Order: sequence, then C-alpha cells, then structure tokens
Amino acid sequence: MDVCGHTTLLCEYKEKMYVLRFYVIDSDECPILGLKACQELNLIQRVNEMKLTTTESIMQEYADVFDNKTLGCLPVQHTINLKEDAKPVIHAPRKIPVAIRSIDVAICNI
Repeated sequence: MDVCGHTTLLCEYKEKMYVLRFYVIDSDECPILGLKACQELNLIQRVNEMKLTTTESIMQEYADVFDNKTLGCLPVQHTINLKEDAKPVIHAPRKIPVAIRSIDVAICNI
C-alpha cells in the first residue's frame, strides 16, 4: 500500500470526540481503522486475566438448579405398571459398529 499522505481529523464516536490520524492511499478499497485508532475509540478490550471456574462457583451461580430438595425430582408423580407375571431379563450388550471400533479401542487404551 502506497501512502499518499495523512491528515488528522476530529471524529465523534458514541457522543465523544476523538482526534485521529488518517492515512490516505490511492485505492477504491473500503476504509479501515488501524490498531491505534481502534484502541483510542475503545473498540478493543484486552483480557489480561482468566477467571478460574470452580464447581463451587457454578453451584452458587445456579443455586436454583442445584437445589438439594428438588434435584432429580419431577413436579408430577409417575407410576410404572408391570404385568403380575413379569420377570427381569438381562440382555447382552450391543455390538460396537465397525465405524467406531477404533475409537472404542483408543478409549480403552487410555
């Protein structure tokens, strides 16, 4: 990009006035803002710390979800009707499809 020149202009953004330097180039491209201008306009917010989320903080934030009185309880009562002569049955586990056997082997090797 060949710079033809530059100028300093008074700009208004979010009801605040800023003095920004603009560079002029010989192009029909869309105008862009540089890093310095974006920082002056507070368009970029730096994150210098990461908040460590703990189990306790999640449980406090969503206390209504993790309430010991209602956790696992439904608001209605359900019943399961079985036949009088019903007997428990144990079925063999389903075979793993060929497409995901390699994934299963990898999981077992962990």
